[in-house]
Amino acid sequence: MSMTIRYELQLLAASLTVGICLMMVYDGLRLFRTLIPHGNFWTGIEDAVYWAGSSITTFLLLFGQNDGILRWYAIFGVLMGMLVYNLTVSRILLRLLKKVEKYLTIRKIKRQKIRQKQLEEEEKQRLLREQKQKEKKEQKLRLREEKQRHREEKQKEKREEKQRLWQEKEAKRQILLKEKEEQELRRSRKAEEERDAGKRKNEKKKERKSE
Repeated sequence: MSMTIRYELQLLAASLTVGICLMMVYDGLRLFRTLIPHGNFWTGIEDAVYWAGSSITTFLLLFGQNDGILRWYAIFGVLMGMLVYNLTVSRILLRLLKKVEKYLTIRKIKRQKIRQKQLEEEEKQRLLREQKQKEKKEQKLRLREEKQRHREEKQKEKREEKQRLWQEKEAKRQILLKEKEEQELRRSRKAEEERDAGKRKNEKKKERKSE
């Protein structure tokens, strides 16, 4: 086999290898996007960087193997390697990636549901705590009001008791004053009667003397 044919076969094999490697890198990029989801903006930047890197790699292949001279079969080899890898290994990997993505999505949904349940449970516990605190406050307020009411009732009873005692004392004092007045009145009447009796005696004595 001539050196030219051998060289061209080596260049074709290298082109196929580069195409396969480029698709492997792209599958790695797909895996990265599956594991770490991000927006379209970053996806576009990643694609631009990837294709720029692929172009540079193809150029370096041609520059290193053929001094930069463009060979259509080299480009064809790169594309063929990418196509073969995409139709064989990449499809299997894509199925696996879809399963992994589905599994991760299911796990994410389950985690979200679990988190939602936890949040609902925490909210329920918080509401229960607030309800208990509210009931405790209401109970304390009710007890305070009852104590205040009992205190006021006791104070009212004390005032009424004092008022009753004062009224009884005043009534007794009035009775004593009345009795004292009656005694004074009886004494004054007795004194008048005694004076009248003395006057009558004196008059009788005068009458006897005049006779």
